[in-house]
Amino acid sequence: MCGTILWEAKQTKAWQGAWLRKLKDEQQEIGAEFAVIVTAAMPKDAREPFLRDSDVWVTRYDAARPLAECLRAALLELAKQRQANLGRSEKMELLYNYICSPQFGQRLKSLYDGFVAMREELEAEKAALGRIWKKREAQLTRMQDGLLSVVGDLQGIGEEALPALDVVAALPTGSEAHEISAPNLVQMKSYLGPGS
Repeated sequence: MCGTILWEAKQTKAWQGAWLRKLKDEQQEIGAEFAVIVTAAMPKDAREPFLRDSDVWVTRYDAARPLAECLRAALLELAKQRQANLGRSEKMELLYNYICSPQFGQRLKSLYDGFVAMREELEAEKAALGRIWKKREAQLTRMQDGLLSVVGDLQGIGEEALPALDVVAALPTGSEAHEISAPNLVQMKSYLGPGS
């Protein structure tokens, strides 16, 4: 095990500063390297998706995963340093100072911003595909309506002479078109004859 991150989730409407002391005490009790509060209600002065207060990380729910990835990477690096530099507390102190530095927070913010940008792009792509599918569905519906109109005209002219057209006239319309089953398709092919 490389280390421990102590997590606490809060689903409340208002931030309480007492949470920091309580979690810090629990962190010391179990010897965790990091303590994180994931909360729906950030401290009043918080402008970023996460911050560090009294050696406890505080994050919104949407930023919890990127923060977890960064803290995990820091734990792995910390474990590597422990292995490589047994007895060299200076490097451990340097690493700890780095984790406590504004640069580390800025890197976390940069990773979070990238995560948000990718999420927004994904949602935009989903919306674009939805529009394309709706357009194609409308085109198919128009084609089907046109085919049914032609069949109706031919049946009106030929009356009983064109029984195979009954199958086409029985084609489902609109949302029914999505519910065609394999037996219905086989039945249609048998009405229309070989090669259909």
